[in-house]
Amino acid sequence: MIGKLYSVGINVYSDGGVDDKNYDKDRWWAMVNFQDHSHCQDRGISGMIKNKYPINLTLAIDTIIEDCDKLGINFLKTQFTGLYLMYYNKEDYPPPDDWKQLLDEQAERIGFKVSYE
Repeated sequence: MIGKLYSVGINVYSDGGVDDKNYDKDRWWAMVNFQDHSHCQDRGISGMIKNKYPINLTLAIDTIIEDCDKLGINFLKTQFTGLYLMYYNKEDYPPPDDWKQLLDEQAERIGFKVSYE
């Protein structure tokens, strides 16, 4: 049974392209894991949404935030958790060399903290 939906962050990962010659550091996926407030209840729900195709990092983040808003998925910030922008490590898609700087800039822009793990 769906209650209010929430998430505590956005995961991003880079899709650098298909080979070394065509590497493009500005191809990113953004995804949000969400759930309702039904902790330990049989009828609780959870899910994940992400960009359909890899795109510019700013556009990927803005799109996922806008879509969460349209779907009623709220970003939950409490005294115990911050809102996090996290790099999701995918072995097949290594991040660009300056990925920490890119995440720092984006997190500051949207008011989130950064997790590098």
